[in-house]
Amino acid sequence: GDDPLSRAVNVLGEVRSPGRIPVAGPTRLLEGLARAGGNNSEGDLGEVRVLHEGPGYTLTTRYDVETV
Repeated sequence: GDDPLSRAVNVLGEVRSPGRIPVAGPTRLLEGLARAGGNNSEGDLGEVRVLHEGPGYTLTTRYDVETV
C-alpha cells in the first residue's frame, strides 16, 4: 500500500553505498546522497539526475549540486 514507513528511494550510480534508502517523507537530494555515503571518486556532483517514474512515463531532471 501507501504506508509512509514503506517508502524508499533508490540511490544508484557513482556513490559509495548505492541501494534502497528508506524515507519517511519528503527528502532533500543532498540528504539522499549523504545517506548513500556521498559520491565516490568517479561521481560528478555537477551531473546528478533524479528520475520520477509513474504509470507509463519517466521524468528525468538534472541537478548541479556542486553549486548548492
